[in-house]
Amino acid sequence: MTLFQFETVKITRGQKLGLFLRSFHNTVLVSALDPLSGARDKLQELDRIIEVDGYAMADKLIATNFIIQAIRGNGLFTCTLERPFTEDARRLRTQQIHTEAQPPSIRLAPDVLEIAKEERERMAKQAADDNVSPHSS
Repeated sequence: MTLFQFETVKITRGQKLGLFLRSFHNTVLVSALDPLSGARDKLQELDRIIEVDGYAMADKLIATNFIIQAIRGNGLFTCTLERPFTEDARRLRTQQIHTEAQPPSIRLAPDVLEIAKEERERMAKQAADDNVSPHSS
């Protein structure tokens, strides 16, 4: 059994986000939270992030970008979560987080891969420039 909930996560300027995400079969999972994370009071390890600010999330890099842009814009982001409630659901989610990364089910064209690589590099540089780390595992 899982529960769905809506959370607003406020991050003050300079506060550590400390959110580690993992992609698993077109879902975004919270794999870890830093003990000093500004999101610790709202998010938990094993949560599945379904939406960020109303946009469906299927990839950790996209989720990271949406979260960072929202925090830069107004210091907060909203998300819809799926939280495992029973021990069986928690065990399954833990297995998902620790499953080896698998290649995409669709091979992307070389130009798309290059664009994605450039976007990741741009996001990493922008995060470093703004001193906001997109902690993803």
